[in-house]
This record gives sequence, C-alpha cells and structure tokens, in this order.
Amino acid sequence: MPTLWSSIFVSAPTAKDVAAVRVWLDRARGCLLSLNLFQSLLPDLDEQLAIQDILGLYVTRVSRWRAINFQTSDGAPGPLSTLSLRVPPYLESATLDFSHNGRPVDYCMDSIWKTLHSSPSLHQVDYTGTYSNHAHLLGHTPWTQLIEVNLQFTLTMGDLLDIFFSCQRIRSLCISYLVDQCAARSSITLKLLRRFNVKASMVSLINVYDSLVLPALEEVQISQHLSPSDLCRGGKAFVNLLARSRCALKCLSITDVGMMEEHLLEYLVFPQLEALTHLSIVGAEHVTDKTIDLLTRDLEDVSSLQSLPRLLELSLDACSTSQGVLSRMVSSRLIEAGGRSLLRIVLLETVNGHVEELRNIQEMDIGFPDLRVTVYNKCHD
Repeated sequence: MPTLWSSIFVSAPTAKDVAAVRVWLDRARGCLLSLNLFQSLLPDLDEQLAIQDILGLYVTRVSRWRAINFQTSDGAPGPLSTLSLRVPPYLESATLDFSHNGRPVDYCMDSIWKTLHSSPSLHQVDYTGTYSNHAHLLGHTPWTQLIEVNLQFTLTMGDLLDIFFSCQRIRSLCISYLVDQCAARSSITLKLLRRFNVKASMVSLINVYDSLVLPALEEVQISQHLSPSDLCRGGKAFVNLLARSRCALKCLSITDVGMMEEHLLEYLVFPQLEALTHLSIVGAEHVTDKTIDLLTRDLEDVSSLQSLPRLLELSLDACSTSQGVLSRMVSSRLIEAGGRSLLRIVLLETVNGHVEELRNIQEMDIGFPDLRVTVYNKCHD
C-alpha cells in the first residue's frame, strides 16, 4: 500500500531516523507526497545533521511533492538551495520557516520561493517567519491561483489592498503586522473569501473595511493595538462591511487592549450577527451590565429579534457587572432542545466577581452534558 507512506511527519530527528525516512520514501513509490520536517528549538549537532540529510532526501522527490511543511530553528535551508534547478509540478501547499534565533533568514529564500511559486498546482502558502525583506516575494507570488495565504511579515495597508485586488480565488487570508494608513480604494469584491484574520499595530482598519465586499465571509479574527484615546476603532465600519456584503458571519474574535465598552458595542449589531455561533472579546477596558444585558435572551418574548440566537461559544473578559447579571445572561441561553443546551462553551473573566453567583454559573453545566463553563475571578487571583 504505497499511499500508506505518502504522508511523512518527522520531528527532532536523529541519525537513525534518516534511514527510516529513506525506506518510507521508497515504499511510497510513485505516490504524491505530503512531507513535514520540524527541528527542536535547541538542536544538538546530531539533530542538525539529520535535518540536512532528511531535507536532502526530500529534495530528491521534488517531482512528487504535493504538500511541504519545513521548519528549522538554525536558519539553514541546506539542500533546498538547489531547488532552482527543479520545478515541483504537483505542489499544492507550502510552508517554510527557517528562522534563526527568532529572526527570519533571507538568503536563498527568494530563489526557493520563486521555484515553489512556479508550480501550476500551488494554492496554499504560509510564509511564517521566513522573510523580512519581502519585496521580491510579493512580486513573484502567484496571487491569481492562491486559495489560502498566511503572511507573517510586516505589510502596509496599501500592500494588503493590492493583494485583495489580485486574489480573486482567495478563501482564507491571515495577515500579521499590518502598519501604515492609506486611503480607501474603490470597492473590491472577493466572492469566495470565508476566513479573514488580521493584526494591526497603531493603525485603524476602517479603510480596509470600507474597501471590501465579502459575501461569503464566515470567520473574522481582529487583533489591533491602538492608543486607548483613539476613537476610530472600526466597529461601525466593520458592521457596515457585513451589511454591504450580506454575509452570514459565524465566528467573530476581537482582541483590542484598552477598547472602551462604547466601541465594543459598535460591533454588536445583531441583524448583521444573526448567524453568529462563536464570539470572543478580549482586551476591553470593562464589560458592564450594558453589554451583558444586550447578550441576554428575552425568554418571555420569543417572537422578538433575539440577540445572537445561534450562539454556541462565548468568551468575555474584564466583566464588571452587578449581582445576578452574568448568571441571568448564561441561564437565558440554557434552553433545552432535546435535552441539550444551546450554548456549548462559556469562558468568563470577572474583575469584581460575586463569589456565590460565580459558583452558581460554574455549576450550570451539571445538568447539560454538552456544556462547558469556566469562570475566572481575576480580583481574587
């Protein structure tokens, strides 16, 4: 059964593992290969040599690569530097991380990625930690054929909007270290984008939201670091994006340290969040009765528009509420449906927790086997 050996995962190898990898590759015969290689953070000489030997074996099968994930910690791409002589015609997915002491390694990387980019089958790339000087990389990346992209280096907002314009097939895009501001562009529609994760430092995402139409959007993860005094945190623009896109967003995660509650409430506009099943809010200055009341279902008026009617997972920190408010919100969502709770996971952090109430909340999962409740009382830590 050659396909049994077509997926190989090696972590922290030693010299004796090299022979085993050679046997596995031989047994895979003509199958397309999914190859993984991971180095420990502090490799000894034996491991470093084994990593290079296994990379050398992998490179001999470059014509049968389907997916590769190579991550080393000593910054040595080794045998991969010869890739410019070979094109991986069936390569669909590539992840490379050759960092050294936490810093990216740029030598050889442009030619290595240029070769990988030449695969007509490539649709998923992950540039985790490998590239600090990415000008050339962006120039030969085959944006028009990519479906999933993870960019772990600094981008300007202009770069991001250019990528959006080029990636009409994109379904998942993760961006880290977004910096600099730019004007909003004319509307860019990405019909297939379902997952969008973005981290921004001291820059508002408003112009990104204002430039996009995303009708298939299902999952968003926002992490931004702004000055606490910054009043332009993007909530209203984000809700406008959802309304304009007419999408059914299912997962929303917001990390915004120092965000005031009034800015948090800008995101919680329920007609646009009707399909939401997962909600996580981290970093808000305080979450008070006002937010918790908004998340509490009205059990007496089931005909009215309910807040997040499909919510399965809820995570909130910095809850500073009156006695009984948190427990009322959680219990309002424990409506039995065939003996099961609507909620599945509840994670709450309080800063002025009422001990008896928190104990009651923690015990709410006793009658619901599908429910997990975790309450963390920060003020008593």
